[in-house]
Amino acid sequence: MFTTAENQIHATFLPGRVVKALLAGGGLFVLQNAHADSTLLTNPANGHQYQRFDTPTLWASARAICVEKGGYLATITTEEENIWVWNNLAKLGSNPRSMLGGTDQRSEGTWEWITGEPWSYTNWDPGEPNDDGGQDVLIFGNFNNGSWDDINDPRDGTSPYICEWDKLVMSFATFTPRAEFWLGPKNNDDSYWVRGYLKLGATSNGINPLNEPVTIQVGNFSHTVPAGSFRQEGASYLFKGPVGPSTLDVRITPSSNPGGYSFKSCLKDGDLNGMVIPPKASLTVGDDTGDATLDVGYAKFGKGKDGQNWVFPPAK
Repeated sequence: MFTTAENQIHATFLPGRVVKALLAGGGLFVLQNAHADSTLLTNPANGHQYQRFDTPTLWASARAICVEKGGYLATITTEEENIWVWNNLAKLGSNPRSMLGGTDQRSEGTWEWITGEPWSYTNWDPGEPNDDGGQDVLIFGNFNNGSWDDINDPRDGTSPYICEWDKLVMSFATFTPRAEFWLGPKNNDDSYWVRGYLKLGATSNGINPLNEPVTIQVGNFSHTVPAGSFRQEGASYLFKGPVGPSTLDVRITPSSNPGGYSFKSCLKDGDLNGMVIPPKASLTVGDDTGDATLDVGYAKFGKGKDGQNWVFPPAK
């Protein structure tokens, strides 16, 4: 547990997550826990990428979110793919019942993939699908073996879900961010400072932050800067502007190495409540993307105790 000199804020470390809490009257009041999404994984058998999102969501909403991310709710068309997705994503989540992109909403009993791929492989659990009360969307069952179940959306509530992408979207060959954080005693007074280096991969056709949208994610903070919002100053691409009550500052600068860039990002007066340990960071410029686990505790403030490289510098 870390405590400021004023003894106003405690950050308590739990396995796989951090919670922010206030000390008041001798009691510790937990404000929020975090859902731990998986990292973006590539299936070597088909080259597709997948990610599990643990925030419980309705099936229709999960389908829309995957589309917004440039993919689709995962489809399972072979036994090998089912085994890989189950072992590497679904069963490792806080709830193994992850939703998939299968449905018989158009015609009861005629199951199909939302992508239009042939419905040739199935892995139903015995007795499924049973259409109990109009169940018409697909989910991994709670059977610990990767078999399937059908549920009713929205009656049966929310679950985690898995998105899939057909092409490799992680085109950075190198992405090495480091960071320091300040978790303040109130809402919307947290800050981060991230800096690092990236190198474009062989498949990249280059980046231009002036003309392309830029998305930065640090832990549970994510924001997309629309195309045309950056300005150029010398060789650097700069953005500084409001994100709700917060201020976001991003700088991307070409390095002397071909395809290499240094980058910096600072968030002031944000909300980092519920940060997962260790936090993830991702940067997307147009169709070029990279992500990494942050090495936290960079620069003069040193490292946190018990091997947790979190720093809590003074508010000033």
